[in-house]
Amino acid sequence: MKYRKSLSGKYETIFKIRFFWSRYPWLFYQYYSRIVYPTKTLTKETDLLIEGFGRSGSSFTRDSFYLLNNKKIKIAWNQKSPAAVAEAVKWKKPILILIREPKEVALSYIVMNENLSFELILEQYIKYYKSIWKYKNNFVIAQNDQVWKNINNCIHQLNTKFKTKFQFSEDLQGNMDNVKKYEDEKYFKKYSKEWDESVKRTVNYPTLYKNKKKKLIEKIFDELNCNQLKKDSKDWYDKYIENAQH
Repeated sequence: MKYRKSLSGKYETIFKIRFFWSRYPWLFYQYYSRIVYPTKTLTKETDLLIEGFGRSGSSFTRDSFYLLNNKKIKIAWNQKSPAAVAEAVKWKKPILILIREPKEVALSYIVMNENLSFELILEQYIKYYKSIWKYKNNFVIAQNDQVWKNINNCIHQLNTKFKTKFQFSEDLQGNMDNVKKYEDEKYFKKYSKEWDESVKRTVNYPTLYKNKKKKLIEKIFDELNCNQLKKDSKDWYDKYIENAQH
């Protein structure tokens, strides 16, 4: 069975419309999301919102929290929706914002969705993080690789800021292994144990296959004539990292 791309993964115009729609709460994207993606979308019963631009590790982070807390917490994730952040702030929900270096996001996106362009990804990356910056005092920020190296740092910051009691990992490597196994089992159930190229492109953790694909297109990105987009996206990344360290 092949991975079926969404329309926004196939067509740049729809990608733009989808991200525009989700940036403004008054356009009611969240109502649509609760109908189409009921298990992923924020509700008043949600215990934690994990947000971030696409390809920033929200699925892996979600599964880490879910397994560490014995599958007994309700998590909204992978919405890529500033409107969800606005709603979570309104409802005083714990929020974890993930951020990854824009170049890595762009490479990962194109590996998964080769129909999109680097310029489009950087443009929407900038707009996404710019639109939620006003809520910076209402969320915890975590770098993508921080989740991999030591998720306990994220958990500590969330528990401190929001007075929550999310469980810590007593074995960081074991946690990573458990999450990979859990995600693989979901993929085996959905696609079979033999993955074709369309599925290999979408796996939610680093793989040799994806790294090879990134290497093939990295030079294209580096030579791309969009220096202002590269600079602006990196500036927003640096701004978030600086805020996270305070």
